[in-house]
Amino acid sequence: MSIFMELRCEDSCEEHAEGGYVYQDGTPRMERCWSYDNSGCGVHAGDTQKSGLLGIKELFDDAKKCGWIRMPHGWICPYCAEQRKRKGGASCAA
Repeated sequence: MSIFMELRCEDSCEEHAEGGYVYQDGTPRMERCWSYDNSGCGVHAGDTQKSGLLGIKELFDDAKKCGWIRMPHGWICPYCAEQRKRKGGASCAA
């Protein structure tokens, strides 16, 4: 048996998470919270405590490499982190 762990963006319920269309070379592309598209980081781990802890470490390491930010209320995706910076929201420096 294995355990699947995935990060979900804690800002997915915020208004800015809904995103919108961005035009690049005349082509519309939707940009929004990564959790809306199930684009977060995820890992499989074994069913032992040691494997679970190693899986969490791998998950957090991958998230940091992909641009996820850990804040006091939880992890937020790169899109939502950028929206917080643009709108002068809570700092992403935690």
